Amino acid sequence: MARPTTPLIDREVTVKTALDIIDNEGLDAISMRRLADRLGVASASLYHHFHNKDEVLLAVCGLIFREIPCPDERNERWADFIARAVYSSREIMLQHPNALPLMARFPPRQVIPHIYERFGNVLLKRGVPMDMITVIISAFDALVIGSATLKLDRGEPSSSGSDMQPSGSLADWERTNTRSEDEVFRLSCRALGDGIAAYIASSTAGSGRSDLL
Repeated sequence: MARPTTPLIDREVTVKTALDIIDNEGLDAISMRRLADRLGVASASLYHHFHNKDEVLLAVCGLIFREIPCPDERNERWADFIARAVYSSREIMLQHPNALPLMARFPPRQVIPHIYERFGNVLLKRGVPMDMITVIISAFDALVIGSATLKLDRGEPSSSGSDMQPSGSLADWERTNTRSEDEVFRLSCRALGDGIAAYIASSTAGSGRSDLL
């Protein structure tokens, strides 16, 4: 029998379908057989397009990461650029909570290296020292993935049936904080960008450079 002139499987449709299964049924629900059933094809056919399930999951991560809007690099200070990128990245990840474990399994910089290279080149053009680019990227990933994971964990009911409440000074500090979780995270994003900018400025104070802010 001759092979069809039009492929039965579209790679982009397949990846979007996989993400839909993960979003609605959970990460454990995704399998090559389940995906094939949703697409109406034989599971063996998928292996002509993906070597295994991990390759599908890797593509799902790439699809999510590409949803993240790039801040306006033309008009913002680079510290503001970082803060806005961190905030928008977490917002996208929180839209796909079931896929969050994949973000740690497949680090973003390995899935979408070209976007990270663009990000780093923007910082270099703004005068950020080259040795600080990896520091910024590592801090970026840690804050985005770590804070998203923590937010989701806090939203889940305790497995013991009782939520642990802070006591002592921790309870006092929480009571005095009137900011919402979103406001706290925005401050964290700002602290990351401004903190790195302050560190670089202090490190280069003797050089007479004024182009780092």
